[in-house]
Amino acid sequence: MWLSPTALQAHCRSWGLLLTVEDSLLQQEVTGVFSHRQAAAEEAGCASERGQWEQALALLTVAVRAGGEAAKPLHLRQRAACLARLGLHERAVSDLQLVVRSHAGSGQDPRAWAGDLCRRGHSLVLSSREESALEDFARALDLHRSQALACIEAGLGRARLAESFQQAALRHFGQQQLSEAWRLVDYGLRVDESHAELRRLKARIKREAAGSCIVN
Repeated sequence: MWLSPTALQAHCRSWGLLLTVEDSLLQQEVTGVFSHRQAAAEEAGCASERGQWEQALALLTVAVRAGGEAAKPLHLRQRAACLARLGLHERAVSDLQLVVRSHAGSGQDPRAWAGDLCRRGHSLVLSSREESALEDFARALDLHRSQALACIEAGLGRARLAESFQQAALRHFGQQQLSEAWRLVDYGLRVDESHAELRRLKARIKREAAGSCIVN
């Protein structure tokens, strides 16, 4: 369809006005969603301070659903903490899976990554998934040892986690999987370098594997 210059200008003006209106409405919607998310997150914080974990959980679910991709890890982390408080550790693990996955890109903060791995490890232990938990704690210790130790002390405690590493190492030692036993002992001693049973087990592995590459 051919339009005269005057008609074409009018047509463009009408489209420009429509786009401006649509952009304004979209901006209002985005602002409304942001405000809704912020309000839910702030109220969840107040509910948590009062120990009202079920209310906090409901509010954080609103924040997660309303949040954009950038904000989602924060609210998922907060919701996982709330779920853990309620003893819902399997659900906490599910939220923390997504949080840990968000660290996969380049340029991520190793301190934050280590903290999230420890949080997931904590809930994995309490979900009777200790093998996976130990791998999370091991990765956290590799990423940022001081942050990992701070999270461990605030959660399971060094003594309990060192004991878990020792028990896992013993199982592998009994199966003659000496390299894996050695690796687990090493992580256990990073958690608690004075742990007597771990030190004894380390000496046993050394004697058993004398001359092999793992006793450097």
